[in-house]
Amino acid sequence: MRSINNQGATHRKMDPLRQPTLNPPSVEKQIGRTCWIAYLNGGSIAGFALFCMFLSLLLGPDWLGVCVCLCLTASGIMEVQGGRLLRAGHPNSRRLLKGSQLVCFFTLAGYCIYQIRYHDIVASLNAVSPEFLDLLAELYQLPRDALITFFTKVLKFAYAIVVLVSCCYQGGLWLYYDLKCKKIFAHADQSQMAQG
Repeated sequence: MRSINNQGATHRKMDPLRQPTLNPPSVEKQIGRTCWIAYLNGGSIAGFALFCMFLSLLLGPDWLGVCVCLCLTASGIMEVQGGRLLRAGHPNSRRLLKGSQLVCFFTLAGYCIYQIRYHDIVASLNAVSPEFLDLLAELYQLPRDALITFFTKVLKFAYAIVVLVSCCYQGGLWLYYDLKCKKIFAHADQSQMAQG
């Protein structure tokens, strides 16, 4: 009789449908890694954007720069909040994590495109020093207009690189969050079905 009871207990113990299958170690690691990336990336973006916003207010004020920094700060906060919701198992975390990358990319891309089209390189160089262009022209024996053209091309190239890097980085994170959240919540749904 005792043997039958032991066999029944063993059978119940080994029954996979009765096991607590929610969040095994592999899923917990995926959640922890994804949340850590969200906290680190979102917090870094928000902190750096706030720092740049204060600089824009002190040195300008540059209201365009302030607006851009506010949008970037919002994207960083969205990402951090998405990580918190993912940790809590909330399905809206996926929208926040992916949406934060879209906000960040379109903000940076819009700002860079605006600067490429409308930035006044002469005003920027004169802000550094009114004699800066004259000193460079004398040093390199080049006409002032040639230097202005050179710096304009360099600036446009730099902004284009920022757009390209942001597209790759934010696009990669968008895809990463999408795939990870799909796996995590798919496993949660399977676990609920198994428990049901």
